[in-house]
Amino acid sequence: MAAAVETPVAQQPEGAVREEMVQTAIKFLENPNVINTPLAQKQNFLRRKGLTDNEIQIACDKSGAYTRHEEQQRRLPPSLPPSMGTVCNHPMYGQMQLSWFDRVREILHNIAILSIVAYVIQKFYQVCTTLKIK
Repeated sequence: MAAAVETPVAQQPEGAVREEMVQTAIKFLENPNVINTPLAQKQNFLRRKGLTDNEIQIACDKSGAYTRHEEQQRRLPPSLPPSMGTVCNHPMYGQMQLSWFDRVREILHNIAILSIVAYVIQKFYQVCTTLKIK
C-alpha cells in the first residue's frame, strides 16, 4: 500500500511540485560555495538532478537567486569596444591602454635586453677564439 501512496516522478501530474525537491534546491542555491556560480549553470545542474523547470523557477524565486543574478549583472562593467592601440594584458591591471611614453619605454627596454645578450655572445666568442689560438 505504501507504493500506491508514493508516485514515481514519471507518473506525477504535470503541474505537481515536489516540495522536498524544491527545499533541497533552495538549500543548494543558498549554499555559500555555490552562491556566486552563474545562474544558468546552477539551473542546468538542478535540471540534471531531475527537477522540472517549474520546480527550478520556484526554488530560484524562494532562494533569491534571481535577485542575486540581477545584482551580479549590474556589477559587471559594460563591454568596451575593441581599441586600436596597444593593450597590456597584465593580470593585475586587466586590459589597460598604453600611453606613448609606455610604448617608447617598452621599446627601449627590449633594445637594452637585446644589446646585453649580443654583448655576452660577443664576449663569449672572443674568449673561445682566443683559447683556440693559443
